[in-house]
Amino acid sequence: MKTIVRKDNNVSIWLFDDDVGIAIGETQTDVSNNIISTISDCNTSNALLYENITAPTDWFYHKYIYTNNTWSDNPNFIDPRIERPAP
Repeated sequence: MKTIVRKDNNVSIWLFDDDVGIAIGETQTDVSNNIISTISDCNTSNALLYENITAPTDWFYHKYIYTNNTWSDNPNFIDPRIERPAP
């Protein structure tokens, strides 16, 4: 697997299979799989790519921090899949 993390906090924001091509450039990140797509808010100034990783089985956007080849829970993660009462 591959993950893209934010440089400022190491939060994992994208997860890809090994066979997906990822190119983080100066202005955007290009992803090539069956279709080529662009991640416009990830670039060399704010994102890092880690390859050959084993992701948590319950990985979800922003749920984990990846640093020093280790996954840890993101203490600021609020699961958007859980319904919460209105304030």
